[in-house]
Amino acid sequence: MKLSSEVRRSIIEMLACYATPSEVQVEVRKAFGVECSLPQILRYDPTTLTGKTLSAENKALFNSIRNSFVAGVSSIAISQKSVRLRRLERDYVNAQSPCVRLRVLEQAAKEVGGMFRRGRR
Repeated sequence: MKLSSEVRRSIIEMLACYATPSEVQVEVRKAFGVECSLPQILRYDPTTLTGKTLSAENKALFNSIRNSFVAGVSSIAISQKSVRLRRLERDYVNAQSPCVRLRVLEQAAKEVGGMFRRGRR
């Protein structure tokens, strides 16, 4: 089944923002009442083997949205390590229970040690 340009654009936008093909399938069904197969959805993701044949225009759209999405992550406060550590410090100071304090300390140690980073050393 051929998809309308509006549905195709929506699929590309969701995939560019790291939605899974299953999530995209559900959203397309809800928003447009259209049934799409997972392979059909994957054709609109140029990072997959089946998406390599995507048109240059749609690849440019995907890459533009992906770059904006990734750049936007840095504007989310909780994505900054210093913000997370400040919140953990506040939780530690306000904690009444020794068990809660230990959990907060453990979480802070993991944060400082880079446990939640890719390529951790």
